[in-house]
Amino acid sequence: MNPALRQSVGLGELAVDLDIRVYEGEITLPYFQALPEEGSGDVLKTSSWQPADFSGEESLDAAPSDRISYRFPFAGKTADTSVPIVVAAPEETQATPTGGFPVIIYQHAATTDRSAILPLATAAGLTCIAEPADDCFVTIGIDQPLHGIFDTGIVGLTPISSQDGASAEATERHFGFAADADLNAVAAAELEAPESGSLFLNFANYANTRDNMRQGALDLFNVNASLQAIEDAINNCGPCTGLQINTDRVYFVTHSLSGMGGAAVPYVTNVAAADNANLNPITASNFLNTGGGFARLVENSQSVAPRVLPGLDDASDGILTQGRTELNIYFNVFQGLLDSADPTAFAPLYRDERVLLTEIVGVPDDADRPTDDTVPNAADAVEYLLGPLATTIPETGFVIEGENMPLAGTDPLAAAMNAESTPDAGATLPLITRYLEGSHGNPISAGQKGADAFSSSAVFTEMTAQMLELFTQDAEAENSLTVDNPCVVKGADTSGTDCSAEGNSDAGDGSEGGSGGDSGDDGDTGGGAGDIIGDIFGA
Repeated sequence: MNPALRQSVGLGELAVDLDIRVYEGEITLPYFQALPEEGSGDVLKTSSWQPADFSGEESLDAAPSDRISYRFPFAGKTADTSVPIVVAAPEETQATPTGGFPVIIYQHAATTDRSAILPLATAAGLTCIAEPADDCFVTIGIDQPLHGIFDTGIVGLTPISSQDGASAEATERHFGFAADADLNAVAAAELEAPESGSLFLNFANYANTRDNMRQGALDLFNVNASLQAIEDAINNCGPCTGLQINTDRVYFVTHSLSGMGGAAVPYVTNVAAADNANLNPITASNFLNTGGGFARLVENSQSVAPRVLPGLDDASDGILTQGRTELNIYFNVFQGLLDSADPTAFAPLYRDERVLLTEIVGVPDDADRPTDDTVPNAADAVEYLLGPLATTIPETGFVIEGENMPLAGTDPLAAAMNAESTPDAGATLPLITRYLEGSHGNPISAGQKGADAFSSSAVFTEMTAQMLELFTQDAEAENSLTVDNPCVVKGADTSGTDCSAEGNSDAGDGSEGGSGGDSGDDGDTGGGAGDIIGDIFGA
């Protein structure tokens, strides 16, 4: 247990220690991508899943193709890898409910790391302090493939190489490699500030990107199947306080571009659990600021497109540029390979399911309340309120002006789920809550404007409240959600609410700029969990 994460906060007139328990350990997972060789990370960018060799099984016909599918052939395991895991649990003094604490499996945003679970995990682990009748939750997270903590720049959590008791085989999931300025995989020791996940999205190798996403989903199936083993490991840890997990109450959270693989996890888990007793069905899910149609989403992302599109144009001598058939072919082929992991492919399967989506819509023409700058709400001016990205990069004069793309973004994903707006009268799950302020990284930065200028504490509080309401409902009797703070939710009735009152709004500062995207900044929890929880409980 990491004592550095203990903090204090005032709850009303009561000062208490935030003795949320944060356990750090390792979990062994099957890995299907190639492993780097000594001194070279090239295969991290060039590899993709290869078929398993069943040639020795005389009862099996040879696979008709070496392309990995959901039927046959299956992917071949490269190795078992021992990687970090973090478990955040309620403080030791909290009485364990009958059956144990419910559990949230949290998939962090791309280019952050496992520390990104801490703000929401802290809130979920302390809800029963303010209201003893409410549930407190255990939250579990691992790093996505090719993500992890380096030796510098991370507050609170410890690189696996520095953890007491770690096995000799344990490794951060980036394997000690990161992207340099030219996106080559180089040893992290050669870089001044290596970035988590900088090799995860690969625009030069479609299959590599797809299989990184698939690997991320597969990892979470294994985490789910290991919940009892995780509980046992904590209870067998000498200095650790005992912990009981309720595997009948398992929930799922994914954030941002991680939803590209993560959106499949609840549905596939619940289907597979019918024939696999090791898997625990997922009761409800929260998709935070994610979207569908990855390739065109990237083309219309305010923070990503200005990096990707000029790079494609330059690398192809102007062939892969907007308005040319070649770029359309590039994106369409890329999307075709990603469809097996893309949320849009799974969205219709969540109709009538217990899923809550969120998005940052902002307020038009309000510089302090911009729309999500990483995952666009939409990119089609005919079907939705937001059209394709149109901008000019000031430093270079590079012009971005795309066509309508009806499947790109959060709104098309919500439409494919038949999700209704949370504040609408009679709206039932699945639901989408559209926030009038905040940032893409709001679930992580949680109102800490030093890390993210547009982050809103009011939005974080509302996001947390809605998530916890969803996760504590009687699934058989309740299928709608309450808006506690209408000042930050589009379409909510603000009559009788003073939106100028402290805590009801926390817009950004457009003059300061800000990072709402999938970047290392979004993983910074440096302001402290105490500030966050104080806001949640009205301190």
